[in-house]
Amino acid sequence: MSAEHRIATLERDLRHARRQVRWLGGGLLLAGGLAVAAVAGTYGTTIHAQPDARVVRAQRFVLEDANGTSRGIFAVTPEGPGLALYDANGKPRMTLGLSQDGPSLVLSDANDTQRAALHLVEDGAGLTLFDPQGRPRAQMNTNTAGPRLALSDVNGNARAAVGVTADGPVLVLSDTIDKPRATLAVPPSGPASLLLFGRDGTVSWRTP
Repeated sequence: MSAEHRIATLERDLRHARRQVRWLGGGLLLAGGLAVAAVAGTYGTTIHAQPDARVVRAQRFVLEDANGTSRGIFAVTPEGPGLALYDANGKPRMTLGLSQDGPSLVLSDANDTQRAALHLVEDGAGLTLFDPQGRPRAQMNTNTAGPRLALSDVNGNARAAVGVTADGPVLVLSDTIDKPRATLAVPPSGPASLLLFGRDGTVSWRTP
């Protein structure tokens, strides 16, 4: 497989990783649903008596502190079941949920901004780290093709990416408009290849 083909494969997987980040919106909807449930009680609170006294059935459970502030909620929302934990200011700091796409774990800061997210979808697991403004800056995922790591700028463009496949490791450095400008690939056999690209995407220098 040529270096250009390996680079194209890596770019394809990076686009897929960005779609996985957008999928996290489902996890955030779940978090929002849990918050609404905690405040407005939109989900049923009836506890059903059972023949077995050791069993309690309900659609939501709310954990409150001594001041009556909701600090945790376990509920079933339209997105699926979830568990959310809140700080003393009522900000959600951790949400664990299961939607139709798969399980997810979202960690947020004191400003209610997501900072880390772990998700598992049908074709692999992924971890995304966000900056203080909630923008994805580092993404790591792995699937049947192999592991991938991408570092993005404030505009969401992957500026540095590395991946390992059956054809060997590939490193891609891109410009501000997401075009590769330098790549390094190491095949299973033969010499490593280094390519430099111009602004128009043409190869300006390569070795070997």
